[in-house]
Amino acid sequence: MTSIIVDRLDGLSSSVAIKGPCRVATTANITLSGTQTIDGVLVAVGDRVLVKNQTTASENGIYYVDTGSWRRTKDFSRSNDIVTGTQVFVTSGTVGGGASFIVATTGSITIGTTSITFSQSPSLSSLGGSAAGINGFKFDFDTVALLIADTTKTYSNTTAGDYIRTRAEGFAYEVAASGASDHHVTTGGGLKLYVLPIDQGYYVSAFWNGAGDPTTAIQLAADTARDANAKLIGIHGTYAVTDTIVLECDGDLSQMIIEADGAAVSPVVRFGTVSGTPTSYRKMMLPRARNSTRVSGEWGEGVGVELANCNTCSLFVPSATEFEVGLDCGGYNSGFAYNTVELGFIYSNKINKRISPKGATGWANQNTFIGGRFGFNTGDFTTSGYVGTRQVVIAKGSTLNGGPNNNIYLNSSIESDLVEYMIEFNESANYNQFINCRYEGTANNVLFTTGTAS
Repeated sequence: MTSIIVDRLDGLSSSVAIKGPCRVATTANITLSGTQTIDGVLVAVGDRVLVKNQTTASENGIYYVDTGSWRRTKDFSRSNDIVTGTQVFVTSGTVGGGASFIVATTGSITIGTTSITFSQSPSLSSLGGSAAGINGFKFDFDTVALLIADTTKTYSNTTAGDYIRTRAEGFAYEVAASGASDHHVTTGGGLKLYVLPIDQGYYVSAFWNGAGDPTTAIQLAADTARDANAKLIGIHGTYAVTDTIVLECDGDLSQMIIEADGAAVSPVVRFGTVSGTPTSYRKMMLPRARNSTRVSGEWGEGVGVELANCNTCSLFVPSATEFEVGLDCGGYNSGFAYNTVELGFIYSNKINKRISPKGATGWANQNTFIGGRFGFNTGDFTTSGYVGTRQVVIAKGSTLNGGPNNNIYLNSSIESDLVEYMIEFNESANYNQFINCRYEGTANNVLFTTGTAS
């Protein structure tokens, strides 16, 4: 019995039915050597190419691109590797991208001797089907931006249930009914589209064309992931928003930088809710938050990241910088409790981190904060000064339930020569612990205010 996998370039050795995908397929006779442009794609060394249009048809097959002469791939080099109907999928190309081709030659086939011909396999959509599959895409676009800008596809030449793909990103969409109101994206031609999940997750960039204000698209992606109980995934980049981004799902947005005017948008990012049922049992790597309008030398305004009304969640806050409060944690009408929060770079905020109930019936108990680097730069507040600055504040706030209690800070770096007080315990903040933290610098260590015992 042959092995299942030869390698990623040479494809499958044990199957004559379906071969490993090729990057591109030829549309005319070519020279089988060197890198070249085929069907609009500049192939590179290591690419698999379906060669199907040679003048000498016995040369047809799957080849491995090289700087010199090409060689046949191992899954298409022996006479017992192919039969009539053997199928090959092509991922890219103006003509052949997204299509499958089948061996049309009948009878016994000898590689290098028998003339091999290919025909395009009919797709599910061309047969009237509307189920997504490897051949189920009716239309392909190079990018999300081109798809959303497109005016050529309308409801006159497209049917609800058709599938569309973007090649660069690999995103998939389903055409919604013309009267739909729950769709995610609308194209220039008026097509309403649903974004389809990939590996049980939604990519933020599948909802946005990359231009203009991304706020609505990011929030729609977050709400879609929440409602589908799916992951939300963000791609590296800076996103300037004009309203709070609210997250209540699993996912990884840690490569995204969300920036806003802290005076106009506060908090910039919120995980959890301000009312209703708490957000529970989620695992989220939040985006980085940055105040885009802090005046040099002065305190920033607003809150960068808020963790509110959530319990038993596992969260990562990579950074929050240049706000009045960088990271703010607490419950409104419910609790912020039993969470594990990993911290990154919490810097250059008047108060770098605060934990405090936000409403009369909220609480903030039994959380574990791991790591984190809290600090200030020398030139941060040369105008405003450092009176009132804090690294960490643990405060009762307006709650009637008592202040934060039984919270643990583990291995955090809380150091500065500039801050007025590194830690402030403010009114009924009880049984909070700092374990193996780093304290360094000439600033005052701790401020205790009325009714505090920690």
